[in-house]
Amino acid sequence: MRKIPAIFTDIDGVLVRGKWKIPRSDDALKYIRQPLSTILPDAFPDAKPDEKLPIVGLTNGGGCLEEDKAMSI
Repeated sequence: MRKIPAIFTDIDGVLVRGKWKIPRSDDALKYIRQPLSTILPDAFPDAKPDEKLPIVGLTNGGGCLEEDKAMSI
């Protein structure tokens, strides 16, 4: 079985604070959404050209529905 890294991160306080995007969080997401062969070529030389790092965003909800939170980030 081949292992690849994954990122599990909280949303509130990491990507957004309340209704406001944390500065440069969009740049960080764009970077880690690049193919593994681009961001970690030596660690994953056999990565497929379009294989990306899995990311899971976690939140306690912040008083809104999951769909609404997803659309806001």
